[in-house]
Amino acid sequence: ARHCTPSIDLAIESGLVPAFAIGPDAFNPTQVVPITGYVTAPPSPTGAGLLLDGGRDVAVAYLESRPTGVRPAKLGCWDNDLLGERFTIAGYGVNNPEFFYGERYSGKVTARAIKGRWYKLLFEGDYDAYLEWYFTDSAAAEPSEEEAKEWWKIYKLENKFELLAGGLPGEAVGCFGDSGGPLLKGKRARDLTTYGVSFATE
Repeated sequence: ARHCTPSIDLAIESGLVPAFAIGPDAFNPTQVVPITGYVTAPPSPTGAGLLLDGGRDVAVAYLESRPTGVRPAKLGCWDNDLLGERFTIAGYGVNNPEFFYGERYSGKVTARAIKGRWYKLLFEGDYDAYLEWYFTDSAAAEPSEEEAKEWWKIYKLENKFELLAGGLPGEAVGCFGDSGGPLLKGKRARDLTTYGVSFATE
């Protein structure tokens, strides 16, 4: 995810070597390949999207060498006919109340919407349910009724570039630290295809 790339800059500025770790456990990787640079996606010409800064939250990291024994996923092209279909998400983020992270988890989500107001979509238009979440579980620094109303209005999906996936009963949920994780289809290495990356997760 684009918003994760400052960590690469910080590592370099601190005299450290940023790296790409491979395997089911980030703290005990099967391979570690140094990152030599990155490029971020160009901004939206309309300034639209959930980031509110016109940016699209995708980046590509350059590696010092090709990982061994790894078949990269194919890059898929989104088609609106995929709405309603099930995808797999994966990540290494926080997965329990003790803030444990670093272990890879994956789960199924449904592609639900490509346009509309983010919170209205998430809470299926139930403003009271949204307010309950906002005042109990959101990351608002100083929760207020005014900010809650503002969030409800301003956060919108950028049509054709952003997707709401998951959030239905029984589905997986992306967690803090899962940003940059893939939105996947396919069960085997030869047909695994990624259609995007996670960036607005719980």
